[in-house]
Amino acid sequence: MDGGLDALYLDHFPGDIQMRVRRQIYDHHTGELLVGTATSWRPAMTRSPLIAAPTMRVPMVLKDSVNAYLAARAVFLLVRDGMFKSGPHAGKPVSENVHTVAMPGLGTGVGRIAPDTCARQARAAIDEILLRGYRMPQSWAEASERHQLLYTDRPVQLQY
Repeated sequence: MDGGLDALYLDHFPGDIQMRVRRQIYDHHTGELLVGTATSWRPAMTRSPLIAAPTMRVPMVLKDSVNAYLAARAVFLLVRDGMFKSGPHAGKPVSENVHTVAMPGLGTGVGRIAPDTCARQARAAIDEILLRGYRMPQSWAEASERHQLLYTDRPVQLQY
């Protein structure tokens, strides 16, 4: 959490935000916040909670991945269904305290995900989670195509 955009967050928010995030991850996520999961806490002297949702396990290029989608999906699931695990709002729904989500270009820095790909993936997460537009794929081929359409406009048939 000390590189890229996260380093700017460390400079901007008061207190030892990195230690608070690490404590939250240690206490509530078995020591690792995996891609596709999110956690929330309220730093000292801020009006709104912050949400952490990693796009990568370690710094790496994510060019043809769905990691931005997985991170965005985790954020929206947390806001929609999550509960605060610690702090003054422990046990209360995140949705009672989060009414707006500001999201950076997930994975567009170190991960090198193209901005339009990031936007497509974040939009897919909005459609599926917040607008409740998810439906189960009818086949392995449909699941594969949907997955590929998150990062390319030219999916290939992988089942042959």
